Amino acid sequence: MHELRASPLLVERATTQLEKYGLLERSESMVRYRPSSEQLDTLVAEAENLYRAKLVSVLNAIAKTPNEAMYAFAEAFRIKG
Repeated sequence: MHELRASPLLVERATTQLEKYGLLERSESMVRYRPSSEQLDTLVAEAENLYRAKLVSVLNAIAKTPNEAMYAFAEAFRIKG
């Protein structure tokens, strides 16, 4: 959480959602990316590539989405430094 500079509540909500969607695996001491299918892994890789190639477009799409859950999801991956 320190590296993400996010509140424990925000991290918990985001990880709970990601786990619900089959993207994470939890253990007692950690949470790790482990997609439940090859298809999900491919979709995440495609999303990452799109984010790298068209950052501004992706951020604009997120900003235009009036959905608090979407904002929480995006914020969970924001690394501030």
